[in-house]
This record gives sequence, C-alpha cells and structure tokens, in this order.
Amino acid sequence: FPGIKQVTPKNLFVCVFECVVFTRGVCVSCHQPSQETMVPPPNRRLYVGNLDRTVRESDLEDLFLKFGRIVTIDIKMGYGFVEYDHEQDAEEAVRNLDGIDLCGRRILVEFGRGGGPRGGPMGGRGGPPTRSDHRLEIENLSRRLSWQDLKDELRHWGIERICFADVVPDSRETNIGLVELEDAEEVRRCIRKLDNRKIDGFRVRVVDCSVRSGSSRGGGRPYSPRR
Repeated sequence: FPGIKQVTPKNLFVCVFECVVFTRGVCVSCHQPSQETMVPPPNRRLYVGNLDRTVRESDLEDLFLKFGRIVTIDIKMGYGFVEYDHEQDAEEAVRNLDGIDLCGRRILVEFGRGGGPRGGPMGGRGGPPTRSDHRLEIENLSRRLSWQDLKDELRHWGIERICFADVVPDSRETNIGLVELEDAEEVRRCIRKLDNRKIDGFRVRVVDCSVRSGSSRGGGRPYSPRR
C-alpha cells in the first residue's frame, strides 16, 4: 500500500465494504470512509454471577481449571471474576459453564466487560480501555441503572477522571457498580460525594477496593494451584 510503512492494530480499521482501511479512515481500495471499528484487545477475564454466598475460591478452581491456565481468581460475596492466560480458554469456559448448577444455583458466566466501551477516560467507543488500581465498589445500586447511567451519575457529582465503569448483578433487586478512577484523590472525592446518598431511590454504600502497594485487594490475587 503506497505510503504505509508499517501496519499495526493502532492504525488498522475495518471498511464497510470489507476492504482494508488505514489511519485516515479511508479505504485504500475503494476510497470509501470506514466505520472506524478498531481491532479489539484480547479479553480473558470472565464475570461469574449468581454465586451462592458459600462458594469458595476452590469451588471456582475446580470448575474453571479444566479449560486452561488461570491467572487470577477474585471472589466476592455473590459474584466473582476468573482471568485466563489465553482468550481461547476463556471462550471455552463460557461455552461450557454458563448456566450450570453450582451449590444449588444456576450461575452466569460471561466475558468481563472491561474490554468494551465501558473503558476509556471519556467513556468513548473505539479504543482499548485504560485500567487503574484505584478502584471502588458501589453497593446497593438499582437494577435499572446501566453502566452508562452510573458514569453519568459520577460525572454529575464532579467525578470526571473515570477509567472504567460497569454494573454487575448482586441480587434480584440490586446491582454493584465497579469503578476505576485515575488516582487516589478521585477515589476519596467519590466516597465523599456518593457514600450514603440515594441514587434512583436506593441508598448506596461506596467501598474503596484500591490495590495497595504489596497487596492485591480488589483486583484478585495471583492464582496458585492447590498442591
């Protein structure tokens, strides 16, 4: 292609006519504008929902280890995350485990949504997300609240430096908001502004889950197989 010295995922787009599109957003074959859909980064992190409160890390290990090498297991009250070393292993786990029975409950297994449009400092679509160790969980959110609504609510209270936001089910009535911010000051500001405040009729609790130096709190500890 004339003028193209190097092709990388950063300048590769998909043409609406299935040709190849480069940085200026115009197909070098048909000269039509692109949809500017960037090649997505690999997604190896799975969300595991509707867990019984008695489920332990070893229970998730027994289920997920058969599909590939696990990097982290991060279990909460009622939900958790499992990250694989390879995306293909994560895909296989979703196909085989979504909807199975675990401790008397039908669990939900799906890709964690950090690799999609919920990432990015301005919440825009198209680029890979920025991730941060400065993390919050917002408990007791209304089930009506989407991740877009959550970002809008944060910005309403002056929380602008958002790296990532998502909502995951906690019960039939409520969601938990998962938020990552640029720095510790923004975390403290969010707690001051939103903790114990009503959002959509639900009084929420904001918990600092930031990863501390020498600790993996909030981000899932590195996985070590049982001996």
